Amino acid sequence: MPRRRSLLVLDANVILELFRTGAWEQLILRYRVIVPATVLREAHFYIDPRTEERISTDLPRYVENGHIDTYEANVSELMSVKARFTPEMREGIHEGELEAIACLLASETKEMLFVSGDGKAIIATALLGQADRAACLEVVLRECGLEKTLRHEHREEYFRRHIRLGQEARVQGRGLAEQ
Repeated sequence: MPRRRSLLVLDANVILELFRTGAWEQLILRYRVIVPATVLREAHFYIDPRTEERISTDLPRYVENGHIDTYEANVSELMSVKARFTPEMREGIHEGELEAIACLLASETKEMLFVSGDGKAIIATALLGQADRAACLEVVLRECGLEKTLRHEHREEYFRRHIRLGQEARVQGRGLAEQ
């Protein structure tokens, strides 16, 4: 089993994919999981792929039991992250993603990974020069010995494409606000 490290699960879509594939419980045993408070409030249920039944994630219970941690950015941190991007870039980044990026930037540990299935959030991470602190769900699961069939936005090819787009934009001076 790999050593535990912080794993920042960004979007509700990453958490819901973990529940949908049955990997949530296994993942939280292998990694220290930090969920942005906004995401904690958003990811209430998923649809079981076999039964089409709506099933509660009950994430607050995982926090109460100490199985996952939560991070709540203050207004100043959120505004600081938003201010780094051009209005066009900011437009597609949701509050939970902004909070996750704020958590990543506030952390001094390089062990924290930002896991996202959202193209705009992945690009934003690369724009900020944090591509080495980001990962896709497929790779994270593979590293801990879990092989699951994932939706395309959680696969390595999708992630790499968006990291590359963010890195290219950074070099070309697009997407970041002038400081």
